[in-house]
Amino acid sequence: MRDLLRRLDCQVAIAPVRLGIGCGEMTARMIENALADLTEAESAPAVVIAHSRGGQLARSVAVRRPELLRGLITLGAPLTRMLAVHPLLLAQVAVLGIAGALGVPGLLRPGCRWGACCAGLRADLTAPFPESLPFLSMYSRDDRVVDWRSSCDPAARHREVPASHGGLIWDPSILATVVDELVHMVTGVSPAVHDGADRRSAA
Repeated sequence: MRDLLRRLDCQVAIAPVRLGIGCGEMTARMIENALADLTEAESAPAVVIAHSRGGQLARSVAVRRPELLRGLITLGAPLTRMLAVHPLLLAQVAVLGIAGALGVPGLLRPGCRWGACCAGLRADLTAPFPESLPFLSMYSRDDRVVDWRSSCDPAARHREVPASHGGLIWDPSILATVVDELVHMVTGVSPAVHDGADRRSAA
């Protein structure tokens, strides 16, 4: 996806997500700072494309600093439930949380889910999304990592696509949809429909 966007003459910056295993609040602040630096350098807001847990963090930043964004596209992101993931992954998260609680640096902790450290992030996931920002959540019922239902944020347009969790960031038809959305968010031209249709809600 990064290579494709660069070929389209987009200025691409990878968010400092710390492999997605760090404290959510700390990571969200790092992303916010990086996005602020990017938009200042480019003198324009950015379209944020976020995969998996990155979608949670991106939604939080959009709620806090909507002026930094031109739009948000999430791919297989558990937006309505923080831990809406496969039980095996949930067990791995629990192990990482224990290691973090024991003092291993750079890891999330149980407090990220229930404590005060990430209370702001949790609030951002249920806070009203800025009405002025286009927001598309793409999901797949074939996703074996994230429960697709958790991707159906009420504030977003929803698009179901056929892909694995990892395939959401490289499948050609999905990349085509992402490009269409970028054009829509930058120019206002309505995006074309490839595999799947936009939905405001899903059963």
